[in-house]
Amino acid sequence: ESYVARLGMKARAAGIHLFLITQRPDKDALPGPVKANMNNKICLRVSSQLNSRIVLDENGAETLLGSGHLAAKLANERPSNQTSLIYAQAPFLDDDAAFDLAAAIRDYWAKR
Repeated sequence: ESYVARLGMKARAAGIHLFLITQRPDKDALPGPVKANMNNKICLRVSSQLNSRIVLDENGAETLLGSGHLAAKLANERPSNQTSLIYAQAPFLDDDAAFDLAAAIRDYWAKR
């Protein structure tokens, strides 16, 4: 935990974007010192308001639709009189479609 927190501090000071991906949004996966050094936060759907507050410091991620729907809290991007969350839809690609896409790319480049 201390190594990740230190890495986060150094990355923030140097202006480097650091990605920390966790499978569970709980206080053990995102302890305070680590979370404090993560300026930009992206969250997919979570099960409860408590988990949303752990990741984003506010409610909202529990109402997402899933399949790529996300909420982001970006540093220095707070419009006046609005929530600081930005909602977006990332492309969702299931395993079968990913394999089909990889095969099409492979076949295309094999013909060249």
